[in-house]
Amino acid sequence: SAYLRDVEGAWSERTRAARLLARLGGDEFGVVIPAPAADSSALAVAEKLRASLVAPFAVQGLRLHVDA
Repeated sequence: SAYLRDVEGAWSERTRAARLLARLGGDEFGVVIPAPAADSSALAVAEKLRASLVAPFAVQGLRLHVDA
């Protein structure tokens, strides 16, 4: 769907080049963080990505508000 492509694009911009972002299928995404300094580092990335969903997305002229 257009929305999931937009999410993927937004998340790609928010992850560093050292991280791998992949759309696993449907509405599932995976992020690989090689050797995070601490669990809090991985949690910070996850929260940053989840928070990016708060802003509405425009898809085919509609504004979508989504939360995870």
